[in-house]
Amino acid sequence: DGGGVAARRLGGCRGVPQAVEAIRGVNYGARFVPEPFFGVPGTERLFANATPPDNATKLSLCDLPAAEIAARIGTFLDETIRREDFASMAAAGFNLVRLPLGYWNVLELPDGWTPAGPAAQTKRQRNLSPARGARRVDYSARIRRVFKYASEFGLRVLPELHAAPGGQSSTEHTGCALPRELRAAHAVGGAGYLAEPPNAQKFVE
Repeated sequence: DGGGVAARRLGGCRGVPQAVEAIRGVNYGARFVPEPFFGVPGTERLFANATPPDNATKLSLCDLPAAEIAARIGTFLDETIRREDFASMAAAGFNLVRLPLGYWNVLELPDGWTPAGPAAQTKRQRNLSPARGARRVDYSARIRRVFKYASEFGLRVLPELHAAPGGQSSTEHTGCALPRELRAAHAVGGAGYLAEPPNAQKFVE
Protein backbone atom coordinates (compact mmCIF):
# COMPACT_ATOMS: atom_id res chain seq x y z
CA ASP A 1 0.00 0.00 0.00
CA GLY A 2 2.77 2.40 -0.88
CA GLY A 3 4.61 1.91 2.42
CA GLY A 4 1.56 2.44 4.59
CA VAL A 5 1.99 -0.87 6.44
CA ALA A 6 5.62 -0.08 7.23
CA ALA A 7 4.66 3.41 8.32
CA ARG A 8 2.01 2.07 10.67
CA ARG A 9 4.53 -0.34 12.16
CA LEU A 10 6.76 2.65 12.89
CA GLY A 11 3.96 4.39 14.77
CA GLY A 12 2.72 6.27 11.74
CA CYS A 13 6.03 8.03 11.14
CA ARG A 14 6.63 8.39 7.41
CA GLY A 15 9.86 9.34 5.71
CA VAL A 16 12.09 7.21 7.94
CA PRO A 17 15.30 6.30 6.04
CA GLN A 18 15.39 2.67 5.03
CA ALA A 19 18.48 0.52 4.65
CA VAL A 20 19.34 -0.17 1.04
CA GLU A 21 22.06 -2.74 1.69
CA ALA A 22 22.21 -5.54 4.22
CA ILE A 23 25.29 -5.65 6.45
CA ARG A 24 26.98 -9.02 6.17
CA GLY A 25 29.88 -8.88 8.58
CA VAL A 26 32.80 -11.13 9.35
CA ASN A 27 35.33 -10.97 12.18
CA TYR A 28 39.03 -10.47 11.40
CA GLY A 29 40.19 -10.98 14.96
CA ALA A 30 43.12 -12.42 16.92
CA ARG A 31 45.70 -10.53 14.90
CA PHE A 32 46.29 -7.11 16.45
CA VAL A 33 45.01 -8.51 19.75
CA PRO A 34 46.19 -12.14 19.55
CA GLU A 35 44.08 -14.69 21.38
CA PRO A 36 45.59 -18.20 21.30
CA PHE A 37 42.27 -20.05 21.35
CA PHE A 38 41.36 -18.63 17.92
CA GLY A 39 43.97 -20.87 16.33
CA VAL A 40 45.10 -18.32 13.73
CA PRO A 41 48.05 -19.87 11.84
CA GLY A 42 51.31 -18.63 13.31
CA THR A 43 49.90 -18.13 16.81
CA GLU A 44 51.90 -21.03 18.23
CA ARG A 45 55.14 -19.51 16.93
CA LEU A 46 54.15 -16.10 18.25
CA PHE A 47 53.71 -17.45 21.78
CA ALA A 48 56.55 -20.02 21.67
CA ASN A 49 58.31 -20.30 25.06
CA ALA A 50 56.12 -17.54 26.51
CA THR A 51 54.58 -18.24 29.88
CA PRO A 52 52.17 -16.22 32.01
CA PRO A 53 52.93 -15.65 35.70
CA ASP A 54 52.14 -18.62 37.91
CA ASN A 55 49.03 -16.87 39.18
CA ALA A 56 47.67 -15.85 35.77
CA THR A 57 45.14 -18.09 34.09
CA LYS A 58 45.61 -17.04 30.47
CA LEU A 59 48.55 -16.50 28.15
CA SER A 60 48.46 -12.94 26.81
CA LEU A 61 50.39 -10.73 24.43
CA CYS A 62 52.02 -8.93 27.38
CA ASP A 63 53.68 -12.23 28.39
CA LEU A 64 55.94 -12.34 25.34
CA PRO A 65 59.64 -11.71 26.08
CA ALA A 66 60.14 -7.94 26.14
CA ALA A 67 63.22 -8.10 23.90
CA GLU A 68 61.40 -10.15 21.26
CA ILE A 69 57.85 -8.82 21.22
CA ALA A 70 58.35 -6.32 18.38
CA ALA A 71 59.97 -8.85 16.06
CA ARG A 72 57.47 -11.57 16.92
CA ILE A 73 54.30 -9.53 16.52
CA GLY A 74 55.64 -7.83 13.38
CA THR A 75 56.32 -11.19 11.75
CA PHE A 76 52.98 -12.55 12.94
CA LEU A 77 51.03 -9.65 11.44
CA ASP A 78 52.92 -9.81 8.15
CA GLU A 79 52.18 -13.53 7.87
CA THR A 80 48.52 -13.37 8.86
CA ILE A 81 47.23 -10.21 7.13
CA ARG A 82 46.85 -11.70 3.70
CA ARG A 83 45.26 -10.31 0.55
CA GLU A 84 43.70 -13.67 -0.23
CA ASP A 85 41.74 -13.54 3.04
CA PHE A 86 39.87 -10.49 1.79
CA ALA A 87 39.29 -12.06 -1.61
CA SER A 88 37.73 -15.06 0.16
CA MET A 89 35.54 -12.84 2.37
CA ALA A 90 34.22 -10.93 -0.62
CA ALA A 91 33.64 -14.14 -2.59
CA ALA A 92 31.65 -15.54 0.35
CA GLY A 93 29.29 -12.55 0.20
CA PHE A 94 30.56 -10.50 3.12
CA ASN A 95 30.70 -6.72 2.81
CA LEU A 96 31.95 -5.60 6.25
CA VAL A 97 35.08 -6.61 8.15
CA ARG A 98 35.23 -6.17 11.92
CA LEU A 99 38.79 -5.30 12.98
CA PRO A 100 39.50 -5.68 16.73
CA LEU A 101 42.30 -3.38 17.92
CA GLY A 102 44.12 -2.76 21.18
CA TYR A 103 44.85 0.67 22.62
CA TRP A 104 48.58 0.10 22.00
CA ASN A 105 47.85 -0.35 18.28
CA VAL A 106 46.40 3.13 17.81
CA LEU A 107 47.74 5.45 20.54
CA GLU A 108 51.13 7.16 20.54
CA LEU A 109 51.80 6.68 24.24
CA PRO A 110 54.18 8.72 26.40
CA ASP A 111 57.53 7.10 27.09
CA GLY A 112 57.14 4.44 29.76
CA TRP A 113 53.37 4.91 30.08
CA THR A 114 51.34 1.96 31.34
CA PRO A 115 47.71 1.75 32.47
CA ALA A 116 47.09 2.52 36.13
CA GLY A 117 46.80 -0.59 38.26
CA PRO A 118 48.74 -2.98 40.51
CA ALA A 119 52.52 -2.88 40.05
CA ALA A 120 52.79 -6.52 38.96
CA GLN A 121 50.21 -5.93 36.25
CA THR A 122 51.68 -2.68 34.94
CA LYS A 123 55.09 -4.35 34.63
CA ARG A 124 53.61 -6.90 32.24
CA GLN A 125 51.63 -4.26 30.36
CA ARG A 126 54.81 -2.29 29.71
CA ASN A 127 55.70 -4.93 27.13
CA LEU A 128 52.81 -3.66 24.99
CA SER A 129 54.21 -0.12 24.89
CA PRO A 130 58.02 -0.27 25.04
CA ALA A 131 60.14 2.77 25.82
CA ARG A 132 61.18 5.10 23.02
CA GLY A 133 64.65 3.63 22.62
CA ALA A 134 63.34 0.10 22.18
CA ARG A 135 62.23 -1.45 18.92
CA ARG A 136 58.56 -0.79 18.25
CA VAL A 137 55.98 -2.34 15.99
CA ASP A 138 54.68 -0.24 13.10
CA TYR A 139 51.03 -1.05 13.72
CA SER A 140 49.76 1.80 11.54
CA ALA A 141 51.31 0.28 8.42
CA ARG A 142 49.60 -3.05 9.11
CA ILE A 143 46.26 -1.39 9.85
CA ARG A 144 46.50 0.53 6.56
CA ARG A 145 47.21 -2.78 4.84
CA VAL A 146 43.91 -4.17 6.14
CA PHE A 147 42.06 -1.15 4.74
CA LYS A 148 43.92 -1.43 1.43
CA TYR A 149 43.10 -5.09 0.92
CA ALA A 150 39.50 -4.57 2.01
CA SER A 151 39.08 -1.68 -0.43
CA GLU A 152 40.41 -3.75 -3.31
CA PHE A 153 37.52 -6.17 -2.85
CA GLY A 154 34.77 -3.69 -2.03
CA LEU A 155 34.77 -4.44 1.69
CA ARG A 156 34.26 -1.87 4.41
CA VAL A 157 36.18 -2.02 7.68
CA LEU A 158 34.73 -1.48 11.14
CA PRO A 159 37.59 -0.80 13.61
CA GLU A 160 36.64 -1.87 17.13
CA LEU A 161 38.43 -1.05 20.39
CA HIS A 162 38.86 -4.59 21.64
CA ALA A 163 41.34 -3.86 24.42
CA ALA A 164 40.97 -0.73 26.53
CA PRO A 165 43.67 0.76 28.80
CA GLY A 166 43.56 -1.08 32.11
CA GLY A 167 41.31 -3.74 30.64
CA GLN A 168 37.56 -3.79 30.24
CA SER A 169 37.57 -7.39 31.45
CA SER A 170 40.02 -9.80 33.05
CA THR A 171 40.86 -12.00 30.07
CA GLU A 172 43.54 -12.23 27.39
CA HIS A 173 41.62 -10.18 24.84
CA THR A 174 42.62 -7.07 26.83
CA GLY A 175 46.24 -7.80 25.91
CA CYS A 176 47.10 -8.73 29.49
CA ALA A 177 44.94 -11.16 31.47
CA LEU A 178 44.61 -10.45 35.18
CA PRO A 179 46.20 -12.79 37.75
CA ARG A 180 43.81 -14.94 39.76
CA GLU A 181 43.93 -12.88 42.94
CA LEU A 182 43.12 -9.67 41.08
CA ARG A 183 40.28 -11.34 39.24
CA ALA A 184 38.88 -12.56 42.55
CA ALA A 185 39.32 -9.21 44.28
CA HIS A 186 37.95 -7.30 41.32
CA ALA A 187 34.52 -8.85 41.00
CA VAL A 188 33.68 -6.65 38.03
CA GLY A 189 36.27 -8.54 36.00
CA GLY A 190 38.83 -5.79 35.54
CA ALA A 191 36.51 -2.98 34.46
CA GLY A 192 37.37 -1.13 37.66
CA TYR A 193 40.90 -0.53 36.35
CA LEU A 194 39.46 0.96 33.17
CA ALA A 195 37.66 3.49 35.39
CA GLU A 196 40.95 4.74 36.85
CA PRO A 197 41.30 8.38 35.64
CA PRO A 198 44.54 7.90 33.61
CA ASN A 199 43.07 4.84 31.91
CA ALA A 200 39.73 6.48 31.24
CA GLN A 201 41.47 9.46 29.63
CA LYS A 202 43.45 7.24 27.28
CA PHE A 203 40.26 5.32 26.50
CA VAL A 204 38.61 8.56 25.38
CA GLU A 205 41.64 9.45 23.26
